[in-house]
Amino acid sequence: MMATIVSSNSHNGHPRLEYYNDGMNGPKHEVLHETTHGSIKMTRPCFDKTPYGIRRRMDKEYVYITFKFPKKLGLALTKVLYAEESDEMMSFLKTRKEETVWE
Repeated sequence: MMATIVSSNSHNGHPRLEYYNDGMNGPKHEVLHETTHGSIKMTRPCFDKTPYGIRRRMDKEYVYITFKFPKKLGLALTKVLYAEESDEMMSFLKTRKEETVWE
C-alpha cells in the first residue's frame, strides 16, 4: 500500500497520511532477470488511445536494476559480489539488446 500526505496541519505537527490501494490492476513491474542479490525489472507497457488508434508509450517505460546485499557480509565481500552480479546482468542486457527497443 502507498500513502499520500493529506494535510500537514495536525495537532502534533506530523502530517496525516491516508492510504490507498496500489497495484489493484496487477503487478506494476515485470521481472526480466534475477540473480542472488539483484534483479532487472521493467515497468509494464503503457498504452494510450489516440484518434489514430492505440499507441504504446515508450517514454513511460523504464528498466530498473536493483541490488540488495545484507549488511553482515562486509564491504570487501559485497564489492566482489557486486562486480560478479553486475557483469552477469550486463551480459544479460547485451543479449537482450537485439530484442528490446533501447533509446
